[in-house]
Amino acid sequence: MKINKQDSLIEEWENKTYNNIECDIKLKASIFFIEANSFEILQLWKEFKEYWVEDNVGFYKTIGFINNDKNMPINVLFNFTKLFNQQICFYNVISRFNDSELVENFLEKNYPVKYEGRRAMTNAMNFHNVSNYCEKLNNERFKYYIKA
Repeated sequence: MKINKQDSLIEEWENKTYNNIECDIKLKASIFFIEANSFEILQLWKEFKEYWVEDNVGFYKTIGFINNDKNMPINVLFNFTKLFNQQICFYNVISRFNDSELVENFLEKNYPVKYEGRRAMTNAMNFHNVSNYCEKLNNERFKYYIKA
């Protein structure tokens, strides 16, 4: 039986080791984590669309279980965007069950990014911290090219 290219890609995508490596690379490349649902992300995009480059690859990850019960998973959706040329990660719990403290601890333990001495995690309401920081990094990156 001949396997076509699409079946091969689906098999590669379903390979957990491959997925975990690729997902981990994207998460480690992020300089900020923002808790936001799709509507909040849309509103932020409307405000910052001039500086926003959407990465259409997202994924979800089961990060734990309520009371270690395998029937109560905590699934988190991760989406990526470049804002002022800096990669940021939006996350949102998409499962029926939620434990915000578990999610924050998971991110802090596995992806401990900081900005100005603080944890680089926020929500959509405080997105101004993210935009200011990304703009600052972008300006620092290009300040050497601006000299007359």
